[in-house]
This record gives sequence, structure tokens and C-alpha cells, in this order.
Amino acid sequence: MADRPQFRLVFMLPRTLGLLAPGTHPPSADGCVIAIESQGLVTVRGPSRRQIFDHVTPFLRRVARGRPPCAITAVVITPSGYYGRPYGGRDGWTIMLNAELAFAPTGVGVEMPSVSIFSPSNEVEKIAMGEGR
Repeated sequence: MADRPQFRLVFMLPRTLGLLAPGTHPPSADGCVIAIESQGLVTVRGPSRRQIFDHVTPFLRRVARGRPPCAITAVVITPSGYYGRPYGGRDGWTIMLNAELAFAPTGVGVEMPSVSIFSPSNEVEKIAMGEGR
């Protein structure tokens, strides 16, 4: 049986959440896997976008517990043949933590009081009540 193409969610953990030891979590029953690389690069692989979001949610809740609110810019990589994309694609998403966890389909960032926005390029922008725009 050929392996089914996997969706990927890729993001950098903000420094405010601390560094985690690099490694790969055991696969879940639905085939999702979380891999953490050095410096906080996280890749979540799974059979669907919904499943990778559902799988990473408890992980992010644990990592963010007791930490200040923050938003993470992420990329979802879609394999070819899904959502009318014959060649696959990449879409920006924003993951909001400790301000109720939410996924928003944009890589632009969100405005939240005193929140650091982290992008995969490691650029950090401090936003305080709409300043910095």
C-alpha cells in the first residue's frame, strides 16, 4: 500500500514558551506526528488539515500553560490533489495561545495587547494595543 500524502503544519515556538528538547513524539492513532527540531522549529504531519490542528492543540496548550498570550505565524503545506490544487500549496495561518487557542487562515498576524508575533523567519514584532502598525 502506498503512503498517503501528508499535510504539514510548520512553525517556530516563541522563545517566551521556552525551548523544548528536539525529538519526535510517537505517532497518534490517526497517523499524526509532532517533530521538534533545535531552536524550536515544529513540524506536525498528518492525513488532513483538521487532524493536524486537532493533534497539535493539546501539545500547544501544555507548552503554553502559565505563559503570556502570544500568536505564532505558521504555514500549512497541502499535498497535491486537495482543495482543487493539482500541485498542492502553502497557506499562512496564525495560532493564538492563551487568549483562547484559535487557528486563523492568515500568515499576516493578529493584533492582541502586549503579544509577540513570531514568524518562521524568526522576526519578532512587539505589538502593544495596536502600536507598531
